[in-house]
Amino acid sequence: MYLPVEKCFELDKIVKSFEVAYRGFIVTQLVNKYNDINKFSIAVNHLDSSLKQSPILGTKKYKQRIIKIKKEIGSYYKKIEDCHSNVNDKDFGNQVPFVSELIDFVVLFFDGCFNDLAKGFSSIEDFNSNNVTYSHIRNWLSHPASSKITADDAKHTLIFIKKISQNIPSKYYWYIAKRQVYDWCDELLKKIEETGIKYHNLSSISFSHQKLIERETELDDLKSLIFGKDIGYRKSGSVAIYGYGGIGKTAFILEFLYRTIKEINDKQLKDKIDFLLFFTAKDELLSFNETTKKLYIRDINKQILGFDDFVEKLKELLEISNLDDLKKHSGILVIDNFETLSNEDKPRFFDFIKKVPRTIQFVITSRNEEPCEDKINLREFYEREKGLSFIKGYIDYYELKVSLKETEILKLIELSKGNTLILVLTLQMLSNNHPIENLFTDLESVESSNIEIISDFMYKNTIGNAIEFLASKNHNPIEILKVVSLYDVPVDLYSMSKISNQSVQSVEFVCEYLTTKLILEKIGETYKPNEFANKFIVSKYIPNRIELKRLRERIREHQKELDYKLKRLENARKKEPLLDGIMEDWKPKNSIDTVAISEAFGLFGKTREYINGSQTCDITFINSEFERLEKMTSHPYIRFQKARCFQQILEKSEDKVNKVELEQKVSLYYEDAIDTTDFYYPYIKNTKSYASINWIYGIFLSSVTNDYYKSLRYLEDAVLIFRRLKIFDKAYYTAINNLSWVYFKLHKSENDDIYLSELKPLFFEIKRNKDKLIAIGFNYDLYMQNFGKYFIEQRHTGPNKRYKKLPRK
Repeated sequence: MYLPVEKCFELDKIVKSFEVAYRGFIVTQLVNKYNDINKFSIAVNHLDSSLKQSPILGTKKYKQRIIKIKKEIGSYYKKIEDCHSNVNDKDFGNQVPFVSELIDFVVLFFDGCFNDLAKGFSSIEDFNSNNVTYSHIRNWLSHPASSKITADDAKHTLIFIKKISQNIPSKYYWYIAKRQVYDWCDELLKKIEETGIKYHNLSSISFSHQKLIERETELDDLKSLIFGKDIGYRKSGSVAIYGYGGIGKTAFILEFLYRTIKEINDKQLKDKIDFLLFFTAKDELLSFNETTKKLYIRDINKQILGFDDFVEKLKELLEISNLDDLKKHSGILVIDNFETLSNEDKPRFFDFIKKVPRTIQFVITSRNEEPCEDKINLREFYEREKGLSFIKGYIDYYELKVSLKETEILKLIELSKGNTLILVLTLQMLSNNHPIENLFTDLESVESSNIEIISDFMYKNTIGNAIEFLASKNHNPIEILKVVSLYDVPVDLYSMSKISNQSVQSVEFVCEYLTTKLILEKIGETYKPNEFANKFIVSKYIPNRIELKRLRERIREHQKELDYKLKRLENARKKEPLLDGIMEDWKPKNSIDTVAISEAFGLFGKTREYINGSQTCDITFINSEFERLEKMTSHPYIRFQKARCFQQILEKSEDKVNKVELEQKVSLYYEDAIDTTDFYYPYIKNTKSYASINWIYGIFLSSVTNDYYKSLRYLEDAVLIFRRLKIFDKAYYTAINNLSWVYFKLHKSENDDIYLSELKPLFFEIKRNKDKLIAIGFNYDLYMQNFGKYFIEQRHTGPNKRYKKLPRK
C-alpha cells in the first residue's frame, strides 16, 4: 500500500525533526572518539583491515565509500566539527553531513561508536536494514513525487525512529522535543492503517509489498482496462493477467491495488469503489536456503480452497448474507493463481463473473490464458535494454552487495531468458557471495538441481494438468512434446505429425492448447518449447537412451529428406522459370510450404499425363497426393492447384453424374484457396497470383457452370486487384474481356441496361489502348466486333435505330 500525499507531508515533518537529534548524536560520538583530524584519519585508514570483520558491511560497496572519505578527509571532518558545534550551541547555520554520510559513519564506525544504537532490534542486520530504509525515505521526501513511498516502509521508518530514540539521550532533541516526535509517530501510525476503502483485505496478505521494477506500461494498460482510458470509455468486466510461473503476476496485481488505494486517498480517482479484495489460491513459493545455497519449493496454505470457500469469505468480508446484496457494492475482486483451482471450480467462477453487476470487476492471475474479456500477457525481460534496466534497477533499489560487468549482465539475461524469477533469485544468491561462474554453470545445465527446482516450480502443475487434459481427449501430447523438445529449430505441424506418427489435426490441437498454457511458443506456422518448459520436458519425459536414439534418428531422417527435396527444388527453379515465379508470388512461410508447393506444381503435369492416357498415374493417385500435401500445409496454393488439376479431369469426363460431382469439388477447391488466402495468408492478397485465382475461378463459373452472377463477383474482384497492384498486362486485359462477356450475358438474360452501363467503361478502356493491346497479342479486332456495335454511335436514316446511346456516368 502506498502513502497518500498528505501523509507524506506528515512523515516528512517527523523524519526531518528526528534527523536533527540523530545527526547530533552521531557527530558527538565521532568527536568524542576522534577529537582531532589526525585521529579520525588514522581510524579511516584502519577501516580497510576491519572491513572483513564487520557483521554489517558490504565489502565492495563500502570500499568505495572509504576511498572517497580518505580523499576528502579534511572536508568530512570539518562538517563533523561544525555540526557538533551546532549541538553544543543548540543553533544552526553551519555545514552538516548529508544523511547518506551519517548512515555511512554509523556503518563504518559501528563497532567502536554505535553498538548501543542497535539495542531493541532483533539483530544487527535488522538495525542496518531499517537504517537504510530510513535513509531512502529521507531522500524520497526531499524530492517530492520522485518515488512512491509504501505504507510498510513508512511504518518501518516510524517504528525505527521510536526504537532508536530510546537509545539517544533527550539532550539531542533540542530542535523538536523527543516526546513530540513520539506523539507524531503514534498519530501517523494510526492514520496509515486508515484507507479510503470501506472493505479491503490487503493488510492480511501474507506476501510483502515489494517495489515493482520495469512494469509501468503493463500497469497503465491494466488501469485503462479497469477504469477506462477517459470519461465515457468502456471498462472491462474481467481481465486475465497471464504468464508462466515466477514472471511476477502476484507482485504486479498487488502493486496495482496499492496504487489504486493511493489514488483514492489522493482524490485522483473519480470512480466510486467501496472494496478491493484479494484472494489467492497460491500453494507454494520458491525460496533460497542461505545455508545450503540451494533453492527449494516451500508449501503454503491457500487463502481460498475453491469456489464455495471463496463465496463464504467474500460474504464475510463484505458483511452480506447473500450474493444478491452485491448489487449494493462496487469494487475490484482479484483471484490470484487461478490455475491451481480445480477443473470443477473454474467454470463456476466464470459463471459467477457473468452474473454479478458490472459495478464489480474481476482480475484473474494465471499461468494459463484464461477466457476473460481482456488479457495482459506479462513477458520476460529478454530484450537487452529492458533486461539491463531491470537488473540495474533491482540492485540499486535493494542496495544488493552485487557488482556485475555489463557483459555478465547480458550473459545472465541470455541464460535466464529474461525470466523475472530467475533474475531475482540469481541476484539474491550473488548478494550472498555465491560465485557467478557457478550460477552460470547451473543455468547452462539441464541436470543442475537448482534449474530442476526452478523448472519444476514454473511448470510442474501446468504441464502435468495439460497432459492429463489432452490425454482425456484421446491425444498423445507426450510424443509430440518429445519431438518439439529434441528438434533443433522451431518445427512445423507436418513434421511433428510425421515423426510422432500422430494426425496433423491432433498435433495442431495439442500445439494450440499447449501454446495457451505458455508451454510452447508459436512462431509463424512453427512451434518451439519455452526454454524452461523444455528443461522440465527433458527432465521428466525424454525416454531412455535406446528410445532416445531411435527418436533422434527419425528426426534426422526427416530433416535429411526435407533437405534433399529443398535442394532438388532449387535446381528445378533454375530450369523452370514458371516454378520460380510461383515461389516468388505465393511466398511460402517455411520449408514445408516450399516443398508442398513444388510438389503440387508437379502434379499439374501428372494430371496431364493421366488425361493423355498414361498408365503411370490415375485419379486416385492424384487425389491421394493432394490429400498428403494438404496434411503438410494449409497454404492456399495447394487447393488452387488441386482445383486446376481436377478442372482438367472435369473437361475430359464424359460421365454426366461424375461431371456434376467434379464441378462441385472444383468450385469448393477454388473457394477454399481464396478463403484461406483472405483469412490466413493475407500477404498473398497483394500479389498477381491472388488476382489470378479470382480471375481463373470467375472464368470457370461463367464457362463451365454457367453461374454468371457468382462469376461476376470474382471477375470484378480480379480486375480491381490488377488495378490496385498497377498490373496492366495481357492477363489484366484478358480478365476485362472475360468480365465484358459476363456483363453482356447478364444484359441479354435480364434485359437490363445496367449491365451495359458497367461494360461501357471497360469497352472504352480497351479502345484507348488499341496499339498496346495489339502489340501484346490481345485480339483487339474480335473484342471490337463483339461489343463495338453497342457503344460506337452509327448513322441511321430511319426510326428503327438499333441502339440508343447510354448516358455517361
